[in-house]
Order: sequence, then structure tokens, then C-alpha cells
Amino acid sequence: MTEQNPYEPPDSQTPGDSRSADDESGSYESVESPPGVSTDNTVMPRHIAAIFDNIVALTLGFLAAKAIGEQLPLLQIALLVLAYLGYYFVFEGAIARTPGKLLTGLVVIQFNGDKCTFKQLLIRTGFRVLEVNPALFGGLPAAMSIIITTHHQRVGDIVAGTIVVPTRRLRKRK
Repeated sequence: MTEQNPYEPPDSQTPGDSRSADDESGSYESVESPPGVSTDNTVMPRHIAAIFDNIVALTLGFLAAKAIGEQLPLLQIALLVLAYLGYYFVFEGAIARTPGKLLTGLVVIQFNGDKCTFKQLLIRTGFRVLEVNPALFGGLPAAMSIIITTHHQRVGDIVAGTIVVPTRRLRKRK
């Protein structure tokens, strides 16, 4: 990806900056961070959010699968996968973050600061099948991608053209 990340860590904070990212339009601009505080590293918050979200999403998936009954195991598996992926798709589509990202202060946006499009959400969610698949090394591919890429993106983010940034670095566009 040749686009530059517009959310590079600034040098100082301007007094009175709003740190709210709850704008329904989903358009944000970068804000400055406090002196000496680096906000460009989202690796640990993303891993914490991923653990939390995986527990919740898998729990919802298993509950949905159990609701079908054990007579239809293929339908149970399909429902498990759909509920798991749906958790991410619905939350990121509705509020640009999952509950885990909300708790860790992260938001998913496009590089230009806009809310993700439907297509970008489909790509991000679809890549979870490859990046967080227990049969394909679990979450290791996503974790390694987040650690080694310049903007701490997993492959789904790179392909979709999205980035996960700290909420405190964003404010509503006017």
C-alpha cells in the first residue's frame, strides 16, 4: 500500500482538543497527543481487544450453534461461523469498533479518516477466516502482520485499505 498514514504521532497537544470519536458520520481528523506519549503503537491494545472479542464472538457462536440442536451438525458449524464473523461485521459496521476495541480505545477507519465502507468491512471480516483460523495457526498470522507492518495492520486491513487507530487521536470533522 503506497498511501501514507495521516495519523502519525504528533509532537504536542493543543489545549481544548476534543477526543470524541462518536460522530455518526464516521469522519474524523487526527488530533495531537500529550508530549512524550506515543500513540502510534496499537499492537498491545489490539491483542487485548482480539482476546476479548474472540471470547465473546466464540461464545455467541457456540450459543447460536447449540440453539439448533445436535441433529444438524453442518448447520451448527455454519451458524457458529456466521455468528462469529457477524459479531465483527455488525459492530464494526455500526460503531466502527468491536466491544474489545471500544474497551481498549481503538477505532477502525479508512486512511483518510472516514468510516469504513460496506466493501471494506466485508474484506476485513472475510480475511478473519484466513488470519484467525484454528486450523491455520490460530491468530498467529494476524498477530505477526500487526507486529511487522509499518501501520500495525493485519492482512485484512491492508487489502481493505483500513487502519486501526487510538480513539483519543481522533476528533469530529467540522
